[in-house]
Amino acid sequence: MMRGLFVFAALLVAVFGKVTFEGHKVLRIVPKDEVQLSLIKDLEEMMEFELDFWRGVTTVSNPVDVRVPFHVLKSVKDYLETQNIDYSAMIEDLQMILDKEQKEMAAARVPQAKNTDSFDFANYHTLEEIYSFQDMLVAENPNFVSKIVIGQSYEGRPLNVLKFSTGGTNRPAIWIDTGIHSREWVTQASGLWFAKKIVTDYGTDPALTAILSQMDIFLEIATNPDGYAFTHSSNRMWRKTRKPNPGSSCVGVDPNRNWDAGFGEPGASSSPCSETYRGPSAHSESEVKSIVDFVKSHGNIKAFISIHSYSQMLMYPYGYKSTPANDAAELHKVAQKAISDLTSLYGTKYTYGSIIDTIYQASGNTIDWTYEQGIKYSYTFELRDEGRYGFLLPASQIIPNAQETWLALMSIMDHTSKNPY
Repeated sequence: MMRGLFVFAALLVAVFGKVTFEGHKVLRIVPKDEVQLSLIKDLEEMMEFELDFWRGVTTVSNPVDVRVPFHVLKSVKDYLETQNIDYSAMIEDLQMILDKEQKEMAAARVPQAKNTDSFDFANYHTLEEIYSFQDMLVAENPNFVSKIVIGQSYEGRPLNVLKFSTGGTNRPAIWIDTGIHSREWVTQASGLWFAKKIVTDYGTDPALTAILSQMDIFLEIATNPDGYAFTHSSNRMWRKTRKPNPGSSCVGVDPNRNWDAGFGEPGASSSPCSETYRGPSAHSESEVKSIVDFVKSHGNIKAFISIHSYSQMLMYPYGYKSTPANDAAELHKVAQKAISDLTSLYGTKYTYGSIIDTIYQASGNTIDWTYEQGIKYSYTFELRDEGRYGFLLPASQIIPNAQETWLALMSIMDHTSKNPY
């Protein structure tokens, strides 16, 4: 029956173009004790409910956010109420927010920007607009910015990385990526803002100028371009890659469970229909393998920062095991300073710590792999917000979000440049 439902959903997309979410609610569920925690975990395993966990099960008292399709809403509520588990509606009707987002995007759309100064950083953009922005930025700054294509996505799109460099060969480098989970639109939007910020501040901001005098910065804005294009064309809530899974009607792999660090251990799913499906083997996704090959061939990356949303967190390894990282004390101190700087701008509160302690066990994730490759300063962000809008952060928050995150990035990059290893 489950297979039939997914086939039917795929047909609907093929015929009507876009998945709709009328009547879908996002519920916030708060477990009071270990028994309730276990019951909510059971709910996560009930594939027939087609639930989409926005914030997964962690610990007692930590909220779990889950999108519940209209046709199973009564069943899910009955289950929670029978077990005396507290819940509230965080988003009453998901489609209403999506419609508003679409209207705002349409209203903001203007003829293509002629240059990056006139680019609209305060709104969300299509993949084509992101690619166009990258090309304009390179054309405007030919001696400072270059575009490297590190591979191709499953559907044949270029995996573009912007390189900011003041010269020299194979200098120590900092890597930043956004959008590995395609529905986390505020991350790609922030990536665009970061790219312009680097160009604008180089030569005027002494700290950034000092960093770039000795290091290069690599920035991959659309890390999962197939998924991102699909969030615009067909399903706004799409998270994974778009490669078909042999023997299953469910498409895609979670590219943040596909890395060769604790691959296949608890904290990822073996089911192709799961949002956290790890894939058939480590680095099976070209979007992941291209970064792996780049990191290995470069050999001199000193900081690796992967940016997600949402939950307002800054985390370091490990996610796949509870053993502290060898550099945990320093990583924690750097995170503490970064978050202090972030909070100083708008008062936004972040939590920080190792992935497994801060959020949940996550095997096969990006920064566990980079850390095990010897990249000491490996961090992952979860940007705004804490759940009011979740993945549908209003465009009005893009720039404030990017501005405060930039302060944290600068703190990490500054520490990296001043502590060579």
